[in-house]
Amino acid sequence: MANSIFAQDIQLRVVDEESSVAIEGVNIFCKDKNGQQQAIQSNNNGIAVLSDLRFPITITCSILGYEKDTTVLTQDIAQWKNYGYYYTLPMQPKSTHLKTTVVTGQVNAVLGSNSIYKVHTISEAEIAKRAAVSLTDVLQFEMNQFVSNDNILGASNNIGGIGAQNVKILLNGVPLNGSEAGFIDLNQININNVKRIETVQGPMSVMYGSNALGGVINIITKEARDKTELGLRMYMDNLIRFNVAADAGFKRKKHNVKISAGRNMFQGWTPFDTLSRWLLWKPKIQYNADLSYQYKIKNGELSLYSFYLNEVIENRGVPSITPFKAFAFDDYYITNRIRNTLNFDKVLGNNEYFKSQNTVSIYNRKKNKYYKDLVSLESRLTNDIEDQDTSVFYQYHFRGAINSTRFKKTDIILGYEANHETSKSTKVADGSRGMSELGLFTSASYQIKNLSIMPSFRINMHSKFRENISYGLHLKYSPTSTLHYRASFAQGYRTPTIKELYLEFIDNNHRILGNENLKQEQGLHAEVSGEKKWDVGKKRAVMLEGTAMYNLLQDKISLKTINVANNELQYFNIADFANFVTLVKLKYSSHRVEASLGLSRTLILESTGLPANTFSEILTSASYHIPKANVRLNTFYRYTANQPIYFIDGSFAMSKPLHVSNISLSKSLMENKIRIQLGIKNLFDIQNNIIAEGATQASGGSPHGGESSTTLMLPRSIFFEILYKL
Repeated sequence: MANSIFAQDIQLRVVDEESSVAIEGVNIFCKDKNGQQQAIQSNNNGIAVLSDLRFPITITCSILGYEKDTTVLTQDIAQWKNYGYYYTLPMQPKSTHLKTTVVTGQVNAVLGSNSIYKVHTISEAEIAKRAAVSLTDVLQFEMNQFVSNDNILGASNNIGGIGAQNVKILLNGVPLNGSEAGFIDLNQININNVKRIETVQGPMSVMYGSNALGGVINIITKEARDKTELGLRMYMDNLIRFNVAADAGFKRKKHNVKISAGRNMFQGWTPFDTLSRWLLWKPKIQYNADLSYQYKIKNGELSLYSFYLNEVIENRGVPSITPFKAFAFDDYYITNRIRNTLNFDKVLGNNEYFKSQNTVSIYNRKKNKYYKDLVSLESRLTNDIEDQDTSVFYQYHFRGAINSTRFKKTDIILGYEANHETSKSTKVADGSRGMSELGLFTSASYQIKNLSIMPSFRINMHSKFRENISYGLHLKYSPTSTLHYRASFAQGYRTPTIKELYLEFIDNNHRILGNENLKQEQGLHAEVSGEKKWDVGKKRAVMLEGTAMYNLLQDKISLKTINVANNELQYFNIADFANFVTLVKLKYSSHRVEASLGLSRTLILESTGLPANTFSEILTSASYHIPKANVRLNTFYRYTANQPIYFIDGSFAMSKPLHVSNISLSKSLMENKIRIQLGIKNLFDIQNNIIAEGATQASGGSPHGGESSTTLMLPRSIFFEILYKL
């Protein structure tokens, strides 16, 4: 080993003490034993190379938003790597806001305040306050997000009127496949294993390709934090929901393992006769499991993430009773999701970082119809072949990107994304179809003092459609560490799904056809936003955020009636959509209180076949901690004015105004190892089963036979939850 008598090169890496995320732009002043001085700044990876200095070295680090830090680095505490010394120096944030890290739209994690994108983060603590048992429970109290339910197809969300088919759901940055009616069921995600959720509104097509015209929701799962950990969770309510989950994890040197498994059970509910066999909310049972494994390699990491879901929905039919027999027809919908992702992350020297994600997913959905003898209770499959169906989707997804800071004040991303999907179903023409996509994308963020400018570009090649180009321009100006302005203009697209292209769904009541001549949807997004934070005392802060955005979607795909007599519909590019959204949010945080107030107004300027509409939204939340009792009071309230609710067949209806509120008390015991929570969901018992008058269709008759009601949420419920962490 080298001797301290001689000058040494030392690689210093500066990171956030709470999150271990690299800090860019740290001012580093060094003075060695002989009085030689050196000043340098850390690069995008938090790295600075100190040259020709002799131990011991006094290092002083400073940057806005962090406590100034002085460290005396000796030869004993520095690590010897690759014929040079290496040392990691953590810095303590002054502001809790700066501790939030994001990965959406990035190659490696950055602090939320440093992201050029406007990324909203929902933390694990916030999810716990909402006593969320599904992603639906989380998004229900998110500004500008509207969740609706189909009791067979599942829950979907729209953003300011932009439908779920244009909102991309990501799991650790990789898109989920297997949509029904164009959307991913929000209830099929294991919320017990979620560390945080990141959302971005507006087209993210440059980074994530098709289906991201409205934005992305990125669900980040947990990894083990301690050497050994164990968790148990139980949730129950008076609607006969009973969920149990367990997780275990450990960290040993280079290994990190996390396992989570659970069962969610719901016995169904109806607003009518409680003895009725037919239920509006269908009985459902889910089994899920997650496995996360990380292995540290030299300057990098290999990791595996596996996910499994089994879900069974039971749709019991209305009994037919005669003097001679009693019977009913029951439908069962069985869904299986299997997904495996292999990640490879590698630091390529001082200036480059590489990340790749390689995923294989299988989505299997089966429908079976049974004849149920209500006297003998025997069941048998019906003979009609149209009553039985199995759809299987295979997805192979490969994504990789290099982040380079080689050029001064410039952060460059170069990446690729390849996706191949095949479908096997009796509802698809010829029984099997496939599509492939290859996208090449790049962005370059250039720093001019406090201004960041990032143009981005993507070329996408498709097996069916001609090449298209997506582009964006993002600006961020931060005169101080507590004041940030952002502006963006982005173009995006959505490729028609296999079902929209090749569907042949025909039964006694429906005839829905795909259209191989569909074009890709196109979208434009413009946005300006600002956020300002004030420290108003020790551990107390106020933050004000404001955003205005405009969205334009062209060639939207919708169903159109082509034969009224046969109730025959087909997909066409017939719709345009434009909206303008303004929102403002005020937040206050202290060691006892966390509160927020948000106001939003959405103007639907154009929506082919639908009326122009304007609706407002108010969202409030408050959490108060009583230290002596170690009890926390959580309250949430949301008001949403009447707005269009879109059905899968292109029809719509106007919702009534909604007043939704949850309230709960949580208490921690045994040094926070146990947390119990008791509360009420949907305090005002708003179900919105009956939609306001004026229901109509965007483009023709409804294959649902003129249904005039929908269910947006379950009735009032009293819940109890207990969580144990070792």
